[in-house]
Amino acid sequence: MKRLLLVILLTFSGYIGSFISPFYGLCIYIWFAYIRAQEWMWGAGWFIAMRPSLTLAICVIISTLMKGEKLFRGSKISRLLVLLWILLLISFLDPVDKTTSTMWFDYISKVLIIGFLITGLVVTKKRLVALLVTICVTIGFYGGKCGLWAVLKGGGKILQGPGGMYQDNNTFALAFVMLLPLLYFTHDLITDVRYLWFKKGFRVIFFFTILATIFTYSRGGFLGLVVVGLMINVRSKKKITTWIFMGLLGLTVLTLFIPEEYKERISTIFVENEEERDTSSASRLHFWKVAIVMVNDNPLTGVGLNCYKSAYNQYDFLYGRYGKNRAVHNSFLEFLADNGYPAFLIFCLLFFISIRTCMKLRKAAYKRSDLQWIVSISNMLEISLWGFCVSGMFVSLAYADLLYHEFCIVAAFEQIAKRHLSMSTEIKKEQPELEQKPLMI
Repeated sequence: MKRLLLVILLTFSGYIGSFISPFYGLCIYIWFAYIRAQEWMWGAGWFIAMRPSLTLAICVIISTLMKGEKLFRGSKISRLLVLLWILLLISFLDPVDKTTSTMWFDYISKVLIIGFLITGLVVTKKRLVALLVTICVTIGFYGGKCGLWAVLKGGGKILQGPGGMYQDNNTFALAFVMLLPLLYFTHDLITDVRYLWFKKGFRVIFFFTILATIFTYSRGGFLGLVVVGLMINVRSKKKITTWIFMGLLGLTVLTLFIPEEYKERISTIFVENEEERDTSSASRLHFWKVAIVMVNDNPLTGVGLNCYKSAYNQYDFLYGRYGKNRAVHNSFLEFLADNGYPAFLIFCLLFFISIRTCMKLRKAAYKRSDLQWIVSISNMLEISLWGFCVSGMFVSLAYADLLYHEFCIVAAFEQIAKRHLSMSTEIKKEQPELEQKPLMI
């Protein structure tokens, strides 16, 4: 009952708050989308029937128009997303499975619309930090909760999440891998002494999320965790302290909690002899080959949004050796098979331009002591995207809302950062409003 009241209170505050500040409504929508609040409300079908996420989005759009703020701001990334949306529409028109394709086109359209709102509404440093904190608090709730649960259970296995982009252990692990750099570097953005407890809280959640990632038993999550951990350490200002702490944490976890089953599962990543490779790994290689066969048969439009499973039996050249209606277990090949080569090219360009943008902004601000927040945000977004690239190679999550929202956050961040970079120190002193402290929510 308490959870139901909390969800209803926050949702209706989003409805009302949207007409006071569209950005506030956007943050509540982000919270609702990632916390999966509808999964908390048993026996509240009437509330779910209201489609609160959709009505929240509508309120934000109407309020944005009424307040004279922009729904969309043009940039390389945002224009590529519009082009991608058009290509997905073309793919949607002739799918293998119309019902599935329709459901997923509706889903990705809502994700992109909210993403476009991010480019339009996130126009200041305060708003950017507030949005990042919202994401950290929301997904971090699950990271902290699952990590703590695994420890209390003495190494309990995390098998599934509440839904959405957290369907099973592998997708849960990918979400945590993408979250870790956001948690780590958001800590650097909090400079107000009144919010020091936020800094400590994010550090606690960060290390529990590492544990949560480990205890999903996901091999893709493990590889992503290694890459993200190394990149965080390279970009960290306290490398020695971070190495020592993470080393002690890893040693403690390996000694006290990790069972032999997990060690054996991770060791299969490095087995090169196909006869010794476990069935799961061998089957995934086959699923990837089937994806190539699919797209070569449908090079321009693919088989339809999220229709790989529906088309699998038709293209399975081993005739059911690994079962029927299987998933591809690779986000990039999933997107390629579903939507064809043109859309896949745009998808890859989004990664390239987003990561390159973060690298350029970090380099431009690196020697500016007054703009270290640009360095921190560049680090978190770049490493998060690399985390998806690694862990996404082993899980079907091409339509994860966090990924597309991060593309849009990079687009908004680029415009904000360039505005600050173009100012001299003297001009910044004359305009103190641009030096406001991060908004904490």
